[in-house]
Amino acid sequence: MFTSSPPVVLGKNGQTRVLIVEDDRDQAEGLADLLESRGYPAAVVDTVAAAREAVDNFDPRVALIDLRLGDESGLDLVRELRESRPELLCVIVTAYADLDNTVRSVQCRVFDFLRKPLAPATLLACLDRCAEQISLRDAKREAEDALRRSTKQLEQFNCLAVGREQRIV
Repeated sequence: MFTSSPPVVLGKNGQTRVLIVEDDRDQAEGLADLLESRGYPAAVVDTVAAAREAVDNFDPRVALIDLRLGDESGLDLVRELRESRPELLCVIVTAYADLDNTVRSVQCRVFDFLRKPLAPATLLACLDRCAEQISLRDAKREAEDALRRSTKQLEQFNCLAVGREQRIV
């Protein structure tokens, strides 16, 4: 790992944690500096194996993954992460943005596909969309949980009401 951040799920301003999987050290550190300056806690790794470990230890909500990681494939990592952590939003970042790579990325259900060199505004807009998606997903989960609790309470109330009716009759 090049850098790491303290183990918090949300950074200042409620921003989500981002894992950067990039084998170009200068690019990775530049991305981490940019993200951290905007309130996104970031961890940087340079291999697929290190990314697996970081996903467990850093618990990111978004992963920025280089398409080519030396001899390894960023898309192979995306496939693996989609299986093990389907809620993790994966964004492919590449200098090799041809049609085949774009199609393969879409087939892997990446959240976005960004072309290098990255414009800071483009990256930050993508992360804002990720944060919005995460927020909507979390709100949906909370609403479903509240509905389950209400349904359970209603069922308990109905059982009590039915029991009371039987005693009265």
